[in-house]
Amino acid sequence: MRRDLSMTASSYGADDNGLVCGYLFTPNEPGRALTAEEALAWLADEGRPAPGSFAWFHFNLSHAAAEPWLEANIRLPQDFWDALHQGSRSTRIERDRESRRTSDEFGVVLRDIATLQERIKLLQEKAASRVAEENNRSIFLLTMVTVLALPINLVAGLLGMNVGGVPLTRHPHGFWWIVAMVAGLPRCWVPMHSGAWTRGGSDDQ
Repeated sequence: MRRDLSMTASSYGADDNGLVCGYLFTPNEPGRALTAEEALAWLADEGRPAPGSFAWFHFNLSHAAAEPWLEANIRLPQDFWDALHQGSRSTRIERDRESRRTSDEFGVVLRDIATLQERIKLLQEKAASRVAEENNRSIFLLTMVTVLALPINLVAGLLGMNVGGVPLTRHPHGFWWIVAMVAGLPRCWVPMHSGAWTRGGSDDQ
């Protein structure tokens, strides 16, 4: 067996029929190297050693004579010829390697998509926080204006009622007293509530 393998190794390369190497395997015996002629004899049932034997052939399919030899001497399923003529002659190892590479690339794409989703979520949360902060500031400003205008509206409403007993109606300087009182109310109101406004503004920020 070693002599046969060494002879095949020393003459490695396709012959005129595109056969790189071939071996005949029989039960309980070592494999025997076959040439193209010996392969034809074996395929023609000439001197088949024993039942259960089989032959293994390695053809260079890029050789011009390989495909005609196979069509003329070996009955192969149509799926073999269909796969052969599809243009993909990569080995199973190469296909597995390509499949693993594609899977790895797909995994990287999925991880990138997950990262982008997290970043988009953070940006959305940040934008929502800014909008809420601006709304709080606007509401706080409107509240301040309303509180400052409340005493003035209250005094104006009381003095504008058409009832008897309204103070300062017959006083010669009553109008100016009312103007001074209305102008002074916000000045007294602001110091009383400045602490509450400051705390409220700091909480919103």
